[in-house]
Amino acid sequence: MEGLEKVGDIWVDSGQVLIVDPCYLSKWEDDDLVHIRGIRKGNKSYQYGKDFQFYDDPLKEEGDRTPNDLVRQGWEFYSEYPQSGEFSYSGVSQLTCEKRYGQLEHGAVGSSTGLGDGCYPVYAKVNSEGRVEKLIIEFMQEE
Repeated sequence: MEGLEKVGDIWVDSGQVLIVDPCYLSKWEDDDLVHIRGIRKGNKSYQYGKDFQFYDDPLKEEGDRTPNDLVRQGWEFYSEYPQSGEFSYSGVSQLTCEKRYGQLEHGAVGSSTGLGDGCYPVYAKVNSEGRVEKLIIEFMQEE
């Protein structure tokens, strides 16, 4: 990458990155990913982990039809991450799963990575005074 120098590599194990000023790290909400999912049709829904544990579990309210049976009959899968934009693992995960990238609380930016987990090179463009003008993370490396 012409005009850039390699700064180092970032290691990614969640398929996403967070860019933030370190002074805000004390505001980070230490939580687990909240992911609500299941099936629904109209105003009726069944939630995974609450109403059923497996998509082939019979649902008594539906005459022992399974969630998979209901999907074949026109029900739809749904998936929600209720803490979008929150400065937390759940908040950044929701953001990157739904939009791929965007703004979080406390001036942070989250982004999914092009190829998921891995080790990605980081490059800097430095001006003649030694100041960093740009940082570039190369998620999709050319072969």
